[in-house]
Amino acid sequence: MNTPCPYRYVHRGRTFCHLAIDERRYTTTEVVPLACATCRVPGILAGHACRHMSFGVEVDEYGGRLTAEMCHVACEALVVRLFDFQQCGEGVCERWERWERAEAVERAQQAAERDGRRRAEERGNPDPEESD
Repeated sequence: MNTPCPYRYVHRGRTFCHLAIDERRYTTTEVVPLACATCRVPGILAGHACRHMSFGVEVDEYGGRLTAEMCHVACEALVVRLFDFQQCGEGVCERWERWERAEAVERAQQAAERDGRRRAEERGNPDPEESD
């Protein structure tokens, strides 16, 4: 992959996805190349890059192997889950707005900062800068 995914971030040498959902027993926010290779988000964005799309990815860990098993997509403008994208796109949907990569990068940076604060609080150190 020549261009890094805008939804990934690095924290202490490990790579994480800010789209990853970690609410189930075998899910994680950490990603490896195989997990990214099985993720549907880049393909969806390639064909229907709207800034109103909200993504969630379930990255499952089985015996150390991480794969992106499920991808959830919803439209924030219409407040509806999307299962296909026939009604999405420029000239098709009146609420369509072009997705900007810079916005995704900014959200990933914010996720990395939140993650650092959360991990610092778990260690009993409320200032993540002091623990690095």
